[in-house]
Amino acid sequence: MDLLHRFVAEPCTGSSHKPVQKVRSINCPAPTHLLHSREEQVPAVRLPNLEPPPPPSGRFPPPAPPPAPPPPPPSRAASAPRFARASAASSRATPAARDRTARAPFFSVKTSRSTNSTGRTKRGAARKMEDHERCTITEIAVDGEPISPKAHAKKFVSQCGVIVRDTIPITTQEWKKPAKGDEGVTYVDTRSKNLMFRKLLVNFILPEPADSDSENDRPDPEDPELNSVQRRVKKWALKKMAVQFNDYKKKLDNFFVKKNKTPDFNGPYEKIKDHWEAFVKYKTSERAKKRSATNTQNAANKMYFHNMGRGGYKAGRPKWEKWENNLIEKGI
Repeated sequence: MDLLHRFVAEPCTGSSHKPVQKVRSINCPAPTHLLHSREEQVPAVRLPNLEPPPPPSGRFPPPAPPPAPPPPPPSRAASAPRFARASAASSRATPAARDRTARAPFFSVKTSRSTNSTGRTKRGAARKMEDHERCTITEIAVDGEPISPKAHAKKFVSQCGVIVRDTIPITTQEWKKPAKGDEGVTYVDTRSKNLMFRKLLVNFILPEPADSDSENDRPDPEDPELNSVQRRVKKWALKKMAVQFNDYKKKLDNFFVKKNKTPDFNGPYEKIKDHWEAFVKYKTSERAKKRSATNTQNAANKMYFHNMGRGGYKAGRPKWEKWENNLIEKGI
């Protein structure tokens, strides 16, 4: 048989790999036209490297790199509310400033707002308006309370408290003139009440009286220059001042006198320095203690308590009307 090559397979030995076939060629006579030239020979196929990778240097493999740290939380300085930033700034104050703040009561007069332990802002006492400042009141309630605009109405109430604290000394015991037989009791006279209301009229412009108001117009014998609207507002403002003045003295008594403390007489307490000793003397007297016990007993007999907040019915009615309208729209 004429063949070009005859192949004989022999197994390879001396290798740890799987046995492969070793090819051995045997030359046989063949026609010359079937032979290829050296340039036309098919290139040999290179087998992949089957050797295992070299072991790592050292006895144990290198440890894995530590995981990346988590991203830092966002800064609270930019997102913190105004009162939180103010509280953080106050924590960096000097020891003397922190000591003054610690001694100040919760109703102390501050030009800026501060925060309490719950994070809520505390209102400071309002400042006295300058003589050139003006606020126009456009609507008055039947009882004389300014109600519109709301911003000016709130400022009117705050100025009532500022004026009564600046005008009436804290040693004044009663707002109204006491009955006969109660001698030695100090009270707010009519002249001081007229003066305080005149100070309010410097900064607030009240609406003109309507024609219906002039029908039942009765001049005020104490201040005959006031018109009907001003008289109604005066009556309401003096009632508000009486409540604010009594609350102010009560807070001074609870925070300072009953705790045997003394104000530093700076800022809001500067004007009470000359009257402080007389105020403490009266609050610690047997007469004041007896009256306090009587008021406590009368308060214990109270059956109904105000629990509508600072706004009262004026702030509650708009919310109630809104809730009622929502229920009507839903068909409830």
